[in-house]
Amino acid sequence: MARFSFALAGVSALAIAALPAVAQAQDIASIHGTIAGQYSNLSVDSLDFDAWSGDVGVVYNGGMGLGGQANLGFGTADLDGSDAELRRIGGAVQYRAESYKLGGGVQYQSVDFGYFSDGNVTSYGLAGEAYLGDMITFAGRGGSFGGDFGDGMYIGAGAAIYPIPNLAVKGDLDFVDPKYSSSVTAFGGAAEFLPMSTIPVAITGGYRRVDESGDDIDVWHIGLKAYLGTPGTGTLVDNHRNGALNMGNVYGTLLGQ
Repeated sequence: MARFSFALAGVSALAIAALPAVAQAQDIASIHGTIAGQYSNLSVDSLDFDAWSGDVGVVYNGGMGLGGQANLGFGTADLDGSDAELRRIGGAVQYRAESYKLGGGVQYQSVDFGYFSDGNVTSYGLAGEAYLGDMITFAGRGGSFGGDFGDGMYIGAGAAIYPIPNLAVKGDLDFVDPKYSSSVTAFGGAAEFLPMSTIPVAITGGYRRVDESGDDIDVWHIGLKAYLGTPGTGTLVDNHRNGALNMGNVYGTLLGQ
């Protein structure tokens, strides 16, 4: 499974144009947190692997639109008798306006492929979101990375549609280009449903396909995500737009995150 070593993570460097949209309360300080857990099944040719992952994140939204975010995550996959383990930690600053949000930060990831290889990568970049009314969010990310598996660049984009305030249907496309290795393209779709705003635990599920030099990895995943925050709970749209920016995580893509 040496192909896993080409899944290099990046945090972003892509500016997002502002679109007219929904106002956010920029002048009210608040703290929002998430706790997520996920099971994934990975298929490579005729082989299947199980993976589990978890993530804890916190976002501070300060006055005047300024804030920050931090996250801590892990993942493990059973690679036919040898476990692959991923650990990551990252942080970013962000600025929120009425119709968009921009941020920049750094992320460190370490990965251990058991008998195959291990190493780490550090990535830097920017990410952003633009809001088109209550129903559509566009996102972008891109940046550079360096570490034991070489240097390279990373870029990605995505969109989320909210048919109702507590249901999100999302699509993403990511591309990572290591300087001395084959490029990786990952794309997929997912859905997230929050049954009740008063009990802020959402059900997530989706599909992800990773292509590296013609070798395809299919990832199916399902999980739970809890939203914690002040001044209180809201719809799924509220939780997403008050939450963390997606700074990019291709290592995690291969582990089903």
